Amino acid sequence: MALKESATRFDKIHACGNDFILIQDSFDHQNVSRWCHRQLGIGADGVMAVSHCAESNVGLLHYDADGSRTFCLNGTRSALWALYQQGLIDKSGTVSSEGVTASFHVDEWVVLVMSNPPTTRMQLSLDHVTFDGFFVEPGNPQFVLIDPPESWCAHAKDLRHHRDFHKGANVTYVFSTPMGYRIRTFERGVEGFTLACGTGALAAAAAMNARSARFVPDGGDWIEVARDGAYAKVTGPTHWVATGWLS
Repeated sequence: MALKESATRFDKIHACGNDFILIQDSFDHQNVSRWCHRQLGIGADGVMAVSHCAESNVGLLHYDADGSRTFCLNGTRSALWALYQQGLIDKSGTVSSEGVTASFHVDEWVVLVMSNPPTTRMQLSLDHVTFDGFFVEPGNPQFVLIDPPESWCAHAKDLRHHRDFHKGANVTYVFSTPMGYRIRTFERGVEGFTLACGTGALAAAAAMNARSARFVPDGGDWIEVARDGAYAKVTGPTHWVATGWLS
């Protein structure tokens, strides 16, 4: 079957199972939800679009699976890795995405250095239960719960839409284990638990006031956060899945 002249190249990429469609050409944003659909499209948590790309300066846009816009740390890391592998950017430089600017370094893993987000303790009431957590905003709003009862994961959808969050919030659960920290995030725009969330890991480290922490998400691999004063360094592996064409 011949490709349409209007076909758009894409790369499928992921970080810890948090998966994205990378587009480097102009496209119709109304197609985002269709492309991200797990059964009727390619399947992804979101779309990363390149707005500009120089050797050491990159601009990225991120669309959640429902077409909404927000900063995505794993999507940014994955996109930088793919652009570097294609010889389009240098090993180090600056990236801007959805109001967040960070420096990057690409080697075996992808490192982002960005502002260390402030943290506010917060209690939410829901169904006669008080959820004691932290509100953190590392480019998108996160409500972080440290070592909660496992049963609290069932309240993620209601917490995500809690009236105290004007624009909603991702809900991140962190569990201490002998091997480190297990982490799960219910994400806005996807409206479900994703296999990983980079901003969730950064928010968790901030909520824990940890100088350094390594998180293991449901999608495997790891995300490491090192905090030093006003800055945080987020490191982790990324992967290429496939290249194809969208019609």
